[in-house]
Amino acid sequence: MQHTITIEAGAAFGSGGHPSTSLALGLMGELRFRNVLDMGCGSGILAVAAAKMLPDAQVLAADLSAEAVAATRRNAEQNGVAERIRVIRADGFKRLNVSPHAPFDLVICNVLAESAIAWAQDVAKIMASGGRLILSGLLVWQADAVREAYRIAGFKEIKDMRAGDWLALLLQTD
Repeated sequence: MQHTITIEAGAAFGSGGHPSTSLALGLMGELRFRNVLDMGCGSGILAVAAAKMLPDAQVLAADLSAEAVAATRRNAEQNGVAERIRVIRADGFKRLNVSPHAPFDLVICNVLAESAIAWAQDVAKIMASGGRLILSGLLVWQADAVREAYRIAGFKEIKDMRAGDWLALLLQTD
């Protein structure tokens, strides 16, 4: 099923044209979950997509940037899914203000590899048993380091998707 999403990124990351976004969307299309976190949401494109693709899902979208939080709220409204997307400002997992909404059965992180690696243990703490994690925004040459960080954190790889030099991973908790 196709869904139309209207996005005005403004100063936030995420217009939908980058391979990391399309890779994350490709992996998300295979999933059916109810409690979703989009960490590092940027414009909110993946949070909006999750709300549209997963009609029973409640979505938490989090970003450090005030501009990203504002853009995500606007884009959720514009796409008619604002009632199912809660948007918060968060500095990754440092304050763990996402914890009250855990456990998540789907977490999406379309972020740089260094953030993804730094967050591995924190992501594991907020995942539901058997939950899925989409990591996108990774360059192919960074994949081994990211995979190792998440293997140590208790995740197993389900699949990967590539577009040129970009890679997305679908992982699952034990």
